[in-house]
Amino acid sequence: MELVKKLVSVNQGKCQGSIQLTLDDDFNVPDRKPDVRQIVAEQGEIHTNEVTPGGDKVQLDGTLQFQIFYISEGEGGRMQGMNGEIPFREWVNLPEACQGQVLVKWILEDLSVEVINSRKISVRAIVTAHVKGEEGTMEEIVSDLSEGSFGGMGMSPNISWGASAESYFDGGRESRDEEDEDWEMPAISDSVGASGESFGSGSPMGKASKDSSRSFFGSASFGGGSGASGGELVSCIQSRRKMLPLTQQRMAKKDTFRVKDEYILPAAKPDIEEIVYQEVSLRGVEIRLQDDKFSLKGELYFMIFYYGGESDKLQFLELELPFSGTPECIGCTQDMIPDVEVGILKKDIQIKPDEDGEERILDVEVILELSVKTYGEEKLDMLEDFYATDRSLEPVYKELELQELSGRYSNKLRLNNRIQLPESAPGILQLCGTSGTVKVDECSQEGNSIRVEGIVELPILYITPEDATPVYSVKGMLPFEELIPIEGFSEQDTYEVKPVIDQVALSLLDGREIDAKATLNLDTFLFRKTGEKVITGYTEAEIPEEEFQNMPGITGYYVQDGDSWWTVGRKYRVPVDKLKRMNEGLAGELEPGMRLLVQKESVYRK
Repeated sequence: MELVKKLVSVNQGKCQGSIQLTLDDDFNVPDRKPDVRQIVAEQGEIHTNEVTPGGDKVQLDGTLQFQIFYISEGEGGRMQGMNGEIPFREWVNLPEACQGQVLVKWILEDLSVEVINSRKISVRAIVTAHVKGEEGTMEEIVSDLSEGSFGGMGMSPNISWGASAESYFDGGRESRDEEDEDWEMPAISDSVGASGESFGSGSPMGKASKDSSRSFFGSASFGGGSGASGGELVSCIQSRRKMLPLTQQRMAKKDTFRVKDEYILPAAKPDIEEIVYQEVSLRGVEIRLQDDKFSLKGELYFMIFYYGGESDKLQFLELELPFSGTPECIGCTQDMIPDVEVGILKKDIQIKPDEDGEERILDVEVILELSVKTYGEEKLDMLEDFYATDRSLEPVYKELELQELSGRYSNKLRLNNRIQLPESAPGILQLCGTSGTVKVDECSQEGNSIRVEGIVELPILYITPEDATPVYSVKGMLPFEELIPIEGFSEQDTYEVKPVIDQVALSLLDGREIDAKATLNLDTFLFRKTGEKVITGYTEAEIPEEEFQNMPGITGYYVQDGDSWWTVGRKYRVPVDKLKRMNEGLAGELEPGMRLLVQKESVYRK
């Protein structure tokens, strides 16, 4: 007998870890830039340069890229922008070595910039990195049995019935000893083809129901030893299969998507001389899986400050650029569950002249980073049990920990708050906009629900009526709290909540109050771990001839709680199909108290 084995992925989600970094450095203002009087706004992004696995840890090489918007010294308070970066390299310890692709998710917890003097600034950031291996450990399990040499014995289709038989029923013994003549048991038909395979009860080989089985038949010859008679013993291998449905990760990859477009300034806007500050954010991103691809659409929101025109006054431009496309996703299907995170990897805005040679065209290029994962149901076809009629054949089991996606829950929150300016802040002449960020303060299990609490931070830029402070910023907050009900939630389950800002809207109530609204999507992925007993091998031992001959030829058995056709057949080493034919008056599942006739599969002939 040969075991057919295959590899399955287990322990997904174990290879993960986190680290929090504090990055700080001082920067001199470039010579071509004016002195710094007051910082109005700052923004930062974390970019991964390289991820290097090293056993049970991962080395991260990255860069914090930042941009500040400040009021310069001197009359008029001209606005200026300044860029910089802080490189870093850190190791993240993991509970075990990662296999396959390693994904890193960065969270910029805090970014602060302070003026040391008019020519130097201090930048400090708190950054959290979440590292996760996207492939589980590969384990080998037995998926099937194949015909071959059974236990090293040559096999041929041959069924023999021996010289003596004993009948037992309900604990009472009816013996028949026919020492002077051969006594033949009533024939029980077995259909044995040339290939040595037996089919019974209309169940095709390899198809498993609750008590369906698969049989391999053959015979083994034993020579007579001292005090024993020689004979032939039929060998039949019975096997039972099961299908284990699992919704597991089917694919994980990194990809990019390029958005390129041109924008022509409205006629009321002056020509562009210099762009001093810009912010870009994503809004309204939608993902839909298709066969071998997925549809991606959304909107890029731009806030641009520039100087231009004869008056050389600061100008503000708000730009909304829709995008769509169908990136490739080989192996994806429409019925899979997507988990796609979209971020901005690179942005570039160049000024181009129009047909008249005036600087009125913005050439926009943005590279989006796509972290793509898909989940789909896969039926794990595996061998559940097997036994032999002619010898002791016992499977060797191993407990595997499997993790599957139990459910995805989508919640949409509509947030609203009024933001009052501090007394020290100048009044509002024009609202410019904001690019919000989500911070989750608490995410915990509460009964059969997940409680999520946090805030949406809105750094709001606006134009003031004061010449000395042309632009100012105020931080608004939209608190949220949501209880996400989870069906069948247990303490062993793990989950991941992914908040994404869908839309943000600002409106001016009066010169010192802002009405802020936001739509927040909470996507929750629930993972469930289950222990599954799988076959990895087997042990084998011959049954002594004397022991086999002492077994009763026919026995009676009363069905006990938990019995099935399979367990009874296994107990007496009888093929399930033969057991059913012996008791053809009993249909369906066995019930306690039923009386079965069990006939020994083979005996030795003297």
